[in-house]
Amino acid sequence: MENQSYEYRNWGELIADALVLIITKLTLRDKLHSIPIVCKPWYKVITSSPHCWLDIDFDELFDDFHIQHIQVMSVRMRLLQLLPILLRRCSPKFHSFSCSKYLNASSLSLLANSGTESLRTLKMPWTDLSNDETIFESVARKLSNLTYLDISHCSGIGVEGL
Repeated sequence: MENQSYEYRNWGELIADALVLIITKLTLRDKLHSIPIVCKPWYKVITSSPHCWLDIDFDELFDDFHIQHIQVMSVRMRLLQLLPILLRRCSPKFHSFSCSKYLNASSLSLLANSGTESLRTLKMPWTDLSNDETIFESVARKLSNLTYLDISHCSGIGVEGL
């Protein structure tokens, strides 16, 4: 066996623009839980570059949970905790937002009031807005740049909201 010497590269020295391109391909779970703990330069990139957060898909974050009716409130509370953090990181650059059945009137209002000029895709099927039937009417003007809206099976959206 020959004695080979390998040159190890420091992942912290990866060019920030290249790292951003890699991060955009990762899941929300990886962006929240894995990337920030790799090293300080990666943490700095993930927390300071809005381009890492162009597409936010909460469905992929919560998809492996076998959520029962009792746990839905817990997931909604976690979403309300995470949403302001993510919106600060991505605003006003993000393009798409997806969250099935866990949005409520508070989180939808927070989303709409966070500078959504660049938001083009909003997927929120199975969302229950019946506690505040006027919420969709009040945020509709702020979501006027949408090119795709999925509100299939949503309850609580009246004719005026559509």
